[in-house]
Amino acid sequence: VARLKISSTTSTGLTSTVSSQASPDSLDKQKILYVAHPPPPLGRNLAILRNQYFAQLAKLIKSDQHHSVMVIGDFNLSAFSPVYRDFMSQSKGTNNYVRRTTLTGLPTWRPFGLGIDHVLVNSNEEAVNTKAIDWQGSDHRGFIIKWQ
Repeated sequence: VARLKISSTTSTGLTSTVSSQASPDSLDKQKILYVAHPPPPLGRNLAILRNQYFAQLAKLIKSDQHHSVMVIGDFNLSAFSPVYRDFMSQSKGTNNYVRRTTLTGLPTWRPFGLGIDHVLVNSNEEAVNTKAIDWQGSDHRGFIIKWQ
């Protein structure tokens, strides 16, 4: 999991500028971006690692409940998975929750037409617009995200 503090963004193609990994002390009132790509659950050991990954990520998101948080990535699971539902539940803070900005059931991975790529934000974030784009040279669908 990469935890990044957003310092600026630029709209040159599909590029964004972000700072390097930030210390928790420098994140006061900042936007925090988590980029997630857990292992695929190919076999028992990798499934266990993926589940541990989500448990740890949920703790990190919960600890950042007073900041604006976005989580993006190839989760290697769909929104219909019990692991996904547990992750969403465990990510909730005292007065905060995590919500999807991508459509449930939208195919994002071509080989099996599964929706395994997600964009999530916490309830501190109001202005997020996520748009899926056409398949462009990858087996994963891309997203254009406006995070104000």
